[in-house]
Amino acid sequence: MNVYKTTFDLYAPQGSTIIQRGCKLLCPMIERRWGRIHGDYLTDELIRLYLEALPKEIDTLILGCTHYPLIRDKISKYFKKNIVDPAVETTEDLLRELGRIKIKNGEVNMEKIDFIVSGKKEFFIDLAETFLEERIDNIRTLKLM
Repeated sequence: MNVYKTTFDLYAPQGSTIIQRGCKLLCPMIERRWGRIHGDYLTDELIRLYLEALPKEIDTLILGCTHYPLIRDKISKYFKKNIVDPAVETTEDLLRELGRIKIKNGEVNMEKIDFIVSGKKEFFIDLAETFLEERIDNIRTLKLM
């Protein structure tokens, strides 16, 4: 929603500006693994078009979606300034929380984890199994409004 802008407005130095842009095609592109299926050309072109539409004076790009770190290398080909990846902080928060509830590396039984997705299960399974290097079964779909 507007979490980055709201937070930015609270903490940014006076005179700083944040500009938000939606990139509706990037998430489906990543989830459907376009690069693997269609090659890099279409993926690169889409990213280039989104980035070229941004004002030239932008000095920092915040990857404001959990999907975007997966294509950070492609984004950095077209955006040569500062790129902020909130996934790093999210991962650190997750590790702290897992430590708090005493889950440590190697102690998690994947059979006991339920995955809840709002999109197509098939896309999630393909991507999740690639990253987790394990088969996953406990998946439920949550219908959003």
